[in-house]
Amino acid sequence: KTALITGASRGIGYAIAKSFASQGANLVLSAFNEAGLVKAKAELDDYGVDISYLATDISSPDSIEALFGFAVERHPQLDILVNNAAILRSSDILQESLQQWRQVMAVNADSVFLAIHYLLPIISASGAGSIINMSSSSALMGMPHFCAYTAAKAAVRNLTMSTAVLCKQQGSGVRCNSVHPDGINTKMAREIAADMPA
Repeated sequence: KTALITGASRGIGYAIAKSFASQGANLVLSAFNEAGLVKAKAELDDYGVDISYLATDISSPDSIEALFGFAVERHPQLDILVNNAAILRSSDILQESLQQWRQVMAVNADSVFLAIHYLLPIISASGAGSIINMSSSSALMGMPHFCAYTAAKAAVRNLTMSTAVLCKQQGSGVRCNSVHPDGINTKMAREIAADMPA
């Protein structure tokens, strides 16, 4: 199997990549931080699978499209898509600017839409496959200090359900699911902790 994983240089994305590599999956890794991708690849090379990577600005449609072209050129059959890349910022509805709102939406929700839009036909071509979208427990509750993040993760949850029903209707053999973890002690979470109100 071949898996494309976004946000794979650290945290949850890296843990997912490590798990897949340990089970023999070839990997296409994406993240904004190229140095992090180089480090991740070096650590995962011991598993003996094919690993390629591309630094990607997941908020840019052009950069995302370049990632998809890179992945398909390297692996014409793509079996697994993990939409994991995200940013987290502490801001309530009164503090959030429209520019910041749009940035969070672009990274956390638009990128998921674009990935599924472009790659679902490619995954479907093999007659089976899996799309895994990282949502959050915050998509299911009100968290006032993360207004844009929670809205984006709720969008991911509902886009997942719409896609899953479409795949079922089309008989594509592709599964589409979202995962909703609670807070996880990753570097991103620790970085945001200082901005949280007392």
